[in-house]
Amino acid sequence: MQKMENARTNPNHYLLCLLLTLLGTLLFLVNARGLSGFSGFLLISILLMTTPTLFYIFSEKHSISSAKSISLLLIPLFALHYIYYLQAGVPVGFTDPHRHIFTYWNLFTDTGKILLENVQSISFNFVGLYVLFRFLSLVSGSDIVTLAGVIPPFLNILIILAVYLVVARLHEQRTGLLAAMFYGWEHMVHILGQEMRTQTMGVLILFVITALLLIINKKTTRSGVFGAIILLAGLVTTSFVCNFYALLVFSGAVVAVFILFLCKREIHWLVANIIAAGLYLCFIVFCLCYLIYVSKGIEPLVAQFSRL
Repeated sequence: MQKMENARTNPNHYLLCLLLTLLGTLLFLVNARGLSGFSGFLLISILLMTTPTLFYIFSEKHSISSAKSISLLLIPLFALHYIYYLQAGVPVGFTDPHRHIFTYWNLFTDTGKILLENVQSISFNFVGLYVLFRFLSLVSGSDIVTLAGVIPPFLNILIILAVYLVVARLHEQRTGLLAAMFYGWEHMVHILGQEMRTQTMGVLILFVITALLLIINKKTTRSGVFGAIILLAGLVTTSFVCNFYALLVFSGAVVAVFILFLCKREIHWLVANIIAAGLYLCFIVFCLCYLIYVSKGIEPLVAQFSRL
């Protein structure tokens, strides 16, 4: 029993796993830069990056804190998700990122005013994407090309963390870690996560809202389920693209969470569901008003939907 307890708490095991993870990440970057011609270099680096995390997931005799296990998971994933930017130094993707960057340059004046008439054809779904990147550009002082290469992979890392929180809340830490690992290493998540897309921010909002609902509803399962259904329905309604307006509405839910934490008060499940339904209705009103605005009236909007 004493030996098992020492195995659980011995920090040397974690330090060794951390060293192996860092070594694997370094070898992975060396291979990606083409500095090694050894054919098995990539396989060795991937094994070193993933084995320490898998060891703690499946080992019954060893366990570490959530922060340490997540660090072993995220260190290689940072390198993996930024590999295209590290190789090219520019935004990558199929056609969406370059189209969005071109539209962004034509959409804003030097003073930051939005000129929709400067763009021949722009979907209302993507205006929120440009507004968010304009905000990030003003805050960071960086240009759109730099932000389009740096921000999407970082959002993908946040999604991986959110996946861990959701699954760990529904099951337990090891299961959450395994789910986050599967998600973070998934090929299409990796490829599409590099691009300046609206879907990445939509998925991030989806998992963060779900995680918050699971965290604040420790005892009342019904409230979490109904609230999640309503909020996720709102996100699906917008196809994950009207992120700017979704952020305005759902940020109210985040503020409510912090107020609950500060006041240390439990909220009745019916009240929580009424609040969630109210937020969803507000979101629908936002979307409807915006559709009427960009369509220049109700009749043109109806005509557009009839053509669909």
